[in-house]
Amino acid sequence: MILSAKKISKLWAIGSGLALFSIIFSVPFQATIQSRSGRDYASYHYAIQAVSIEQSPYDVDNLDQLARQEGTRKRVHPFFYPPPSILPLLWLKPWNLATGSLLFLGFNVLCLLGSLLFMHRWLKVSWGVLFSISILLWPVIDSMKMGQINLFVGLLMMMAIRYHSGLALSVAAMTKMSPALLFFDWLSKGRWRPVAICAMGCLGLTLLVTPWISISEQIYFYRVILPEFSSGAYHGLSVPINIPANHSIPDLYNQVFPSESNTVLSDTARSLSGSTNLLLFISIVLYGRLNKSHSSNVFVSTSLISLMIIVPVYCYEHHLSLLLLPVTICIDTIQKRHPKWLPLAWGWLAFGGMPLFALSWCKREMPSLEWLLQESKWFFIMTVMAYCLWAAKQTNSTWLESE
Repeated sequence: MILSAKKISKLWAIGSGLALFSIIFSVPFQATIQSRSGRDYASYHYAIQAVSIEQSPYDVDNLDQLARQEGTRKRVHPFFYPPPSILPLLWLKPWNLATGSLLFLGFNVLCLLGSLLFMHRWLKVSWGVLFSISILLWPVIDSMKMGQINLFVGLLMMMAIRYHSGLALSVAAMTKMSPALLFFDWLSKGRWRPVAICAMGCLGLTLLVTPWISISEQIYFYRVILPEFSSGAYHGLSVPINIPANHSIPDLYNQVFPSESNTVLSDTARSLSGSTNLLLFISIVLYGRLNKSHSSNVFVSTSLISLMIIVPVYCYEHHLSLLLLPVTICIDTIQKRHPKWLPLAWGWLAFGGMPLFALSWCKREMPSLEWLLQESKWFFIMTVMAYCLWAAKQTNSTWLESE
């Protein structure tokens, strides 16, 4: 009996959906309930606890003391996110670290489901494709496992790109700073209404968070902490820049021009990476001005998502979860326009999105290719960005047009 295409699609959706939720249960869920440290979520957790007793979340000693009082960990990674980033998580304040971590995982699962539903309705991508991409793009799973907020930010950026929503972009940019690249792209194109709404949204969020973080503390973030991002200091974060799991442009220069400190860029690496980042951004913005249809602008905006994750000094595995929209658009576009490339596209996604433990195995088995494998994530990101830009030039359809 030959199954129809509709039945095959339905079976694919059911099978890949079950596989995705099985992975979520067996990896991030199990890791969360078995971990006492709370992983990266701990920085958010103790920042919220700190502001609730009128302490600064940017003083890491406050976070360490709260963690020791709870008996969870001796040291907490510094909290170096924008002040309004605590607003979406204030509801977790009543819980201890273990319960908060589990609730935050549930929040992340809802953000993932919201993102998939959003793309299904917007792009008309099948559930089988969406679930499969979520599995093969392992950073999506890793972001949930680490207790990061990337999936929330990614959902907001989808809304910002789809609707030119300044409000969605303001929340995204005030949760993590990188989405602000979209603001400057809009500014260059003269999209004054969403630009104005985004600016007012940022101001409103700044005022909204003042009961928990004072204006002076917020000024301290923008005056002292934010400028440190270009050097790698990251408010005292003591993770070496040259770890194999760092996929950023600054790390590439850091490998060629290392500094005496392995946690701060040399002046040469800092200057070259800053120039490269600026050149890439300006080039993409100017390129976008040549392709003015809504469909082309969507492709250009998704290319900026690829850029924004490799511009900072640190680009960890979980940051690649923000590629969920760009990768989905790439796969869907190839399926509709160049179906003969589809096996290659899925294979490249499986390789570029593979878990770090699988990548480490490949490096051990193929030592002669160690550096290429180590930087394979960077090449993957650049490939996604390049295809989005190429597709922006090629598009002459209206499949992404606003309704």
